[in-house]
Amino acid sequence: MQTILKLALVVPLMLSLAGCIYVNESWEGTEDSNWQQRERSNREEINRLVMGMEKQQVLIRMGQPDFSEAYQSEGSQFIVLFYRTHKVHSDGMTTRNETTPLVFRDDELIGWGDTAYHDVEAVATR
Repeated sequence: MQTILKLALVVPLMLSLAGCIYVNESWEGTEDSNWQQRERSNREEINRLVMGMEKQQVLIRMGQPDFSEAYQSEGSQFIVLFYRTHKVHSDGMTTRNETTPLVFRDDELIGWGDTAYHDVEAVATR
């Protein structure tokens, strides 16, 4: 009789505790927070950059870029490094329109952002 009474008390308790488990496996879960953290970190580091920094100094601070381009024009070498700084689509992929470009001429930082990038594109296509 005591065994039946114990089971009658324990089984409902176990079933009620099983309902307290919550598993969040949505797309916007931990992967999203990692992207947000990376974007925030990249924005903070870009805000600390100084014109004239060497490319190697920037790479040490920023790490590997998401994309890069290189041009040679008018005797100078232009390198553009793209770092993810904001999300446009929640698709798990980084696209060029979700990045901020850092522009170097002969390994020296000469600007960042869309204006600097478009100025280099104009020089490179002359």
